[in-house]
Amino acid sequence: MKPYPPTLREKRRYLKIRFESNEKLSTKEVVKAFWNWASSTFGFLGAAYSSFALINFDEENQEALIRTNNEWVDFLIGSLGFFEKVNNKKVRIHIIRVSGTIKKTKKA
Repeated sequence: MKPYPPTLREKRRYLKIRFESNEKLSTKEVVKAFWNWASSTFGFLGAAYSSFALINFDEENQEALIRTNNEWVDFLIGSLGFFEKVNNKKVRIHIIRVSGTIKKTKKA
């Protein structure tokens, strides 16, 4: 079986976001909160179409790396404003960078 040519593959975008909270967040809390938020915001079908994935969460800096496709990046950025709580802890999300490669996203 041949792989898909580049013109047919979905183009991915990576977002680096920072959580601002009074308390430290754990990776487990963030992953659970993101999936609950994604399923309630986009629905299960929308979350599947968006190819949404939480790649990495740095507990020390409270930063996360998210992957999505290029068609859903604007919806994701717009809806991150509605992400308010992680395990009943109030949070604010700041988008640091959006890029097409993980390497450039991690640099910021």
